[in-house]
Amino acid sequence: MQNGYLHLIAKQRDEILGMATFSLKGGFGGGAYLELMIVHQNARNLGIGAQLLQRYEEYTSESRGGWFALTEVTNTGGQRFYKRYGHTVVGTLDGFAGPGRSDLVLFKARK
Repeated sequence: MQNGYLHLIAKQRDEILGMATFSLKGGFGGGAYLELMIVHQNARNLGIGAQLLQRYEEYTSESRGGWFALTEVTNTGGQRFYKRYGHTVVGTLDGFAGPGRSDLVLFKARK
C-alpha cells in the first residue's frame, strides 16, 4: 500500500500486461474507488481487465458502500466493460480529472 492506495500488476513472464490502482475508502460515500485500470492494447480481450477487476473487488470486499470507478464520457469501450461486470452509471463529473474532461461515475452495489 502506498499513500492509501493499492496497486495490482498483471504480468506474463517479465512483461506488464495491465495494472489497477485503487483505494479502500474512496471519496464516494466510503465505497472502494478504482482510480486507474489500464491494459496494454496488445493484451486486450484476453480477460486481463476482468481479472484485475475481480481482484480489486476481492481486496476491497470489506469496504462499505460498494465499488466505484470513473471512465471518460468518450471511452465507450470502458463503459461497456464496467456495465458487463455489473456497474451502472450514477453521475457525471465535469472537470474532476482535468479541464475540459467529463467522466462518468460508475457504481456496483454489494450483493
